[in-house]
Amino acid sequence: MNDMRTQTLYFPEAMLADIQTEALRLDTSLSWIVQQAWDIAGTRIEQDLDEAAAFGGEKRMQSIFFPEEMLAMIQSEAQRLDRSLSWVVQRAYRHARAEILALTPSRPESS
Repeated sequence: MNDMRTQTLYFPEAMLADIQTEALRLDTSLSWIVQQAWDIAGTRIEQDLDEAAAFGGEKRMQSIFFPEEMLAMIQSEAQRLDRSLSWVVQRAYRHARAEILALTPSRPESS
């Protein structure tokens, strides 16, 4: 069993609002959305080291739950790129956003 760890990250207001909207649409948690973003795009973040963020606004703190192994991978990538955990997760979300928008909400089966 993989233990969950809490990590506080900073997100631009617009990005956090987008994540919240998707979590509501998919009837899931913000943590699940961010975890999916990492699963989808964690290996693609190095492609935009010098690009400006696509989402603006002031930064907002948000606690996110990660499986212990996933958080260790994110920490390792942040250290390798000499970037913050927040930066790494933001880039993963940015790269995964189109795929997350394409997800369909789960529908309970009728009895």
